[in-house]
Amino acid sequence: MARATLVAGGEAPQPDLDSGIITDILWTTAHPGEGLEHIHARTAAGRVDVTFFHRAESPSAALAAAGSICRRALTSSPALRGWQITPSPDGRR
Repeated sequence: MARATLVAGGEAPQPDLDSGIITDILWTTAHPGEGLEHIHARTAAGRVDVTFFHRAESPSAALAAAGSICRRALTSSPALRGWQITPSPDGRR
């Protein structure tokens, strides 16, 4: 399991998105080798808290896969233009 928080920047054209839309976007950017099994997203104004459930060899592998999925979604989805990943407590994105 890994968690990520996405936040809408001031230039985000869609600062409030439905959790179903977010999970669909994230699923479309996941690669089969990342072992993703389930995504849960909880939305609030300008913020989405995402929990990823993976078949991963280690917690660090799950975190790396979640980060990769989020970065691909942020760069490929027009709906997420202007959004970003907030840093985790350990400073990684």
